[in-house]
Amino acid sequence: MRPEHRDLLRRLAINDVGALERVLITDLTGPTVEVDAKTAALVRLAGLVALGGASASLQWSVADALAAGATEGEVVGVMVALAPLVGVVRLSSAVTEVAAALGCELEQPATDRDRMWARTSYTSGRDSTEDPRWTISSD
Repeated sequence: MRPEHRDLLRRLAINDVGALERVLITDLTGPTVEVDAKTAALVRLAGLVALGGASASLQWSVADALAAGATEGEVVGVMVALAPLVGVVRLSSAVTEVAAALGCELEQPATDRDRMWARTSYTSGRDSTEDPRWTISSD
């Protein structure tokens, strides 16, 4: 490991004010240390998803990644790579915002419960032409 990298990590580990200012007060659109702008933007997106970032932050992060040269496939790849780490709840809450930032409005797939209610008919008599297993009668 290069000495300057080891020194930066050591300083961050002890909460050195100068090192923290160096990494926290930085140009968020440019490269950091030896990571190109695209990779830095994708890593920031992953961090926001993992932390449960706000909608606006997620959408800004996707826009930043695309502006830095990331493809839609790479953004989706970040989501797939995070799935086993962040879990279903965190991932599903972020996916809608990430998709919107990519210009894709997601339709929520119907659940078994939705399908059951769609087939259920509220009737008041026995003359229903619906399947009787899915008919709720007032009898």
